[in-house]
Amino acid sequence: MIERIIHASLIILKDQSNEITRNIIDKDGTLDKLIIVLKNDDFRDQEINSKAALAIGQAFLGQPIPVEYRSEVIQLMKKISSNEELYVSSEGIRVIAGLTKCKINIPEILSNNYYSDIMKFLTQKYDLIVDYALQLVLNILINGQQETIEIARAILPINRISELTEHKDQIISMNSRAIINLLGN
Repeated sequence: MIERIIHASLIILKDQSNEITRNIIDKDGTLDKLIIVLKNDDFRDQEINSKAALAIGQAFLGQPIPVEYRSEVIQLMKKISSNEELYVSSEGIRVIAGLTKCKINIPEILSNNYYSDIMKFLTQKYDLIVDYALQLVLNILINGQQETIEIARAILPINRISELTEHKDQIISMNSRAIINLLGN
């Protein structure tokens, strides 16, 4: 069921704003049910909690996640982004990148040294992970507090990002150039 919600919201997002999607699942009670699943630690398989977090994160792309469950959703999203299965990892990174379009979500996303995970994502061979990681960095640089931007400047692998400006994938190349321009390098 949760995968269907995620898939449906992706289809809807192609044509409408994310706020419309969130309003739909809020009005029909789906969001409340996802929050109940998210907060239920009794499941033997914690994968269901992760899928609930993914669906909730998807619903709040570019929007502040309510404080009552922001930390839990983001921490599970960060766990998903480090999954050994590359596609699962890429989905987690994609949603986190979307959440960084809202500056309120950024401090929680960057907590617990998440910068080191972002560095690993940028060195992956799987283009989808690199693509989403670059979007994540770009959103942090655009929407982050000045302190966050200064930390990013100090620790981002500029040489790797410079290499990616020549990548065959146009989006990876374009986002890399945008990051380099924002950093003033």
